[in-house]
Amino acid sequence: MRKSLIFLFITFVFFGCSKDDELTEIKNNGYGGVSSKINGIVVKPKGGDYGNIDCRIDQESNGTTFFSISYSNDKNDIYKSIRIVALNVSYENMVDKTYSLQTEKNSESFATYALITNNFNEDQYKTNSIQKGELKILYHDKVKGIIAGTFWFEAINSNGEIVKVTEGRFDTFLR
Repeated sequence: MRKSLIFLFITFVFFGCSKDDELTEIKNNGYGGVSSKINGIVVKPKGGDYGNIDCRIDQESNGTTFFSISYSNDKNDIYKSIRIVALNVSYENMVDKTYSLQTEKNSESFATYALITNNFNEDQYKTNSIQKGELKILYHDKVKGIIAGTFWFEAINSNGEIVKVTEGRFDTFLR
């Protein structure tokens, strides 16, 4: 009886916890992935037809250099998407830079969260001057195109509902 209980306990420990419930690791090698907690629940890229992580440094037509990272999770007919954009980044010197995520329409760095349910209702949440966030670049290898960092933000929808994205992290390749 005792051996059976020990076996059941060990089985539960090894198989009871899913890797989907764990945040990704920052390894500074591009293979750590991306994840965050949305209102306390771990969300990682999943599903989608077009590749659901996009990470880039680009330039707008006005010459502003920006960094953006986005990912989506399409699970059980519920689509979740996170997008973070840091404006006026210095490609040559990004490490240890922190960007305040605020209001897109004020030409500031910003973050968005989209939620689309199975009845195709779309809910957009955006950072602003009150619901803010932060993006921090921890590692950038220009030669290998690797970038890693952390993020968090609060965002609000048109109904005044707030979403909290916490413990965000990424370790991926630039595209």
